[in-house]
Amino acid sequence: MQPGAGEDPVSTALGIPTQVLDAVRDLGRVITGTETFRVADALLADTLYRAQCRRRIVFVEEVAAKLTAHGISPRVLPEGFALQAIEGGALADDPDVRRLWRNLLCNAVAEPSSVHPFVVDILRKLNGTDAQVLARVAHATRTRTDVPGTSFAVVGQAGEDGLLDALARLDAFGLLTPPWQGYDRSHLKSPEAALHAGLSACGEQFMRAVADPGSTDTAGA
Repeated sequence: MQPGAGEDPVSTALGIPTQVLDAVRDLGRVITGTETFRVADALLADTLYRAQCRRRIVFVEEVAAKLTAHGISPRVLPEGFALQAIEGGALADDPDVRRLWRNLLCNAVAEPSSVHPFVVDILRKLNGTDAQVLARVAHATRTRTDVPGTSFAVVGQAGEDGLLDALARLDAFGLLTPPWQGYDRSHLKSPEAALHAGLSACGEQFMRAVADPGSTDTAGA
């Protein structure tokens, strides 16, 4: 909305009454003795806020392109969920994590009832290594041939850089199933020791929520 004649554009943009905004500016002027408060306003608007807005816009454009590619018609989502997902995706620096945020929004638009709030909470905590290891666990579990008749599979070796720590984090998030949960690590002193893991029911639900739209393979998220 454009400010009318004589209206303060900052007041209009922020929805703050002009008299309140003027009082804050007056206080800033008194404290600093200069117009520094106004300069700080402009600096934030030109750098921090602009960067945040730009990231949000770019991310939403990516989501829109994915919705179009998969023929998914946009629909209104719960405001709280939509804002959290857009902010999470916009602030994600790792491309794998960013892709999961995009998928989450697309899947929520396609079928809102399929997404639970816990997915947002967990996705906020993942880094790129976590996302890659989780996809590996999902793929290994789905295509396992090493431990038939079980819900887990070999996903790597103890000496692989970052793998053990990532599995520990994913376990703490409730995404993995025994035998990783409560795992006795005493035998993992050898770098060649095999690491077994599988998705819990919660992990399966999470992977469905962040899978590529239309994909039947959650490991391809």
